[in-house]
Amino acid sequence: MNSETTATGIAPEMTIPDAVKIARQEAAKNTGEVRSALTMLADYAMPLIPHDEPAAENGELKMENVELPPKPERGKIGIKSNRDAILVWNLADGLDVVVSGQRLNDASWNVQLQSHGISRASMIVFGGRQTAANLCMALRNGMTRHCMKIKSNHANRKAKEAQA
Repeated sequence: MNSETTATGIAPEMTIPDAVKIARQEAAKNTGEVRSALTMLADYAMPLIPHDEPAAENGELKMENVELPPKPERGKIGIKSNRDAILVWNLADGLDVVVSGQRLNDASWNVQLQSHGISRASMIVFGGRQTAANLCMALRNGMTRHCMKIKSNHANRKAKEAQA
């Protein structure tokens, strides 16, 4: 290693596989402590990653002509659960998809799927809370996809009729 070798043992001309090898060796020396090795690897990789930062002018960051993406409205899509209940919803884009689960006993849940205020499905899920929550999320995502597909088909039909 040359005089530019950093305190972590990684020289600037090293390749990333070499740095990973050194990070693994460091982690093995420290009895499985990988945090310092990962920090070392990140310190090596940061100068190699291009950053899009605004040019500094007189020590200040210039923020002109920087467009930020629109923030999504919070609370429109989500999941909440506790020991006895699960609630999963999607209210974005005019959808009204709500999946709720209620614990019946330690190993079963009553799950109901509603869309636009109409009950679409009701079932009993055998399993724990995480199993029921995963199923509720899958039901919400499936119903969202179905509603968006219908919405898209209607919009496409209207566009075709307008062209004709």
